[in-house]
Parts: sequence; C-alpha cells; structure tokens
Amino acid sequence: MDIKAQVKAFKQELIIKKAGELFAKEGFSAVKMADIAKACKVAVGTIYKLFASKEDLFFAYVQYEIDRFYNQLLQDYTTCSDPKKRLAIFVDRMIEAFLDKKKVLTDTIAGDPLFFAKLNLTHQNPAQKIYNLLEKEFAKLPLKIDNPQKAAILFKSFVYGYIEYWLLFNEDIQHTSHEALNIFFCGIIKDKTC
Repeated sequence: MDIKAQVKAFKQELIIKKAGELFAKEGFSAVKMADIAKACKVAVGTIYKLFASKEDLFFAYVQYEIDRFYNQLLQDYTTCSDPKKRLAIFVDRMIEAFLDKKKVLTDTIAGDPLFFAKLNLTHQNPAQKIYNLLEKEFAKLPLKIDNPQKAAILFKSFVYGYIEYWLLFNEDIQHTSHEALNIFFCGIIKDKTC
C-alpha cells in the first residue's frame, strides 16, 4: 500500500471512530454529517470524499466494529479449544459489544433489519467471517441437524433474540448468557441431559 492509500485509510479510520462515538451517544438518525465533520474538525466535503453518504459511513462503522469484535473473539479463543466454551465466549462478547450501543440499536433507522438488508445489497455481508467462525465450532459438535452453517446462523439469531428482549424490557442481560447457551444447546445438540 502506498503512502497516499495509507493516509486515506488512516483518515477513514479516524472519522469512523468519531462517527461511531456520535452514533453510540445520539443514535444514527440524530447525527448529521455536519456534526461528524465538526467533531472531526474537518469540512463536510472531506467526509464525502471518503464516504459517499451517511449510510456508507455507518456501514463502514459497522464493519469496523465487527472487525474489532472478530479479532477480540480470535484472541479469546486462544485460551480454550472446547467448542461449547468457545460458543459461551461468543455469547459473552456479543452481549458486551451491545451493552454500550443501546442508542444505536434502538434507533428507528439503524435498528431496522431492512436498513442492513439494503446495505448488504451493495456491500459484502460484514458479519460473514463471524458466521464462518461459529460454523467451525458447530462442525465439532454432535448436532441434531447436519448443517453447521445453519446452526451458526440460527445461534447468532437466537443470541440476538436475547439482546432484543433486553432492549425491550431492560433486563440484566449480563447474567443471561449461560441461560441462552443452555437453552440453545438443549434444542439443537444431541444430549441426554436436556
């Protein structure tokens, strides 16, 4: 990568981080590109040179957060090799990741699944590598279904269900990760104890 490309990537990352702070504090809908430019101490045009729209900037922010989550998960996975324990780590890390993003999640636009569906039509699915990682763990387990990829997607959606419940009813989500894991395992894994 040449110096010009490195400078551009560095600028993008700085803007993504600052925009992410604003999205987390105010919500996607409330933040304007002018607010982001002011927080970054750059002209609005500078941001538009790097991101075609606020939606593209938000998608880059989501990708950035997913990359951070994925790298942390890989680091955590070095501490154990048991697939069930690794899936428990995933649930704990996912809940932690969402705890400080409540404002973004409850935003009427950014919290809408169709918003991401539309973004995914023009971009690669940013969560695909997480699905792939989960799929590898499920491939190591005796499943009632013979498709680890399907198990990975169902599992991630199941955990999202707990997060949605937390958003709606403000329950203490930090203490529900093991409950979620046990319920899911009893439903999908061949185990006589369930």
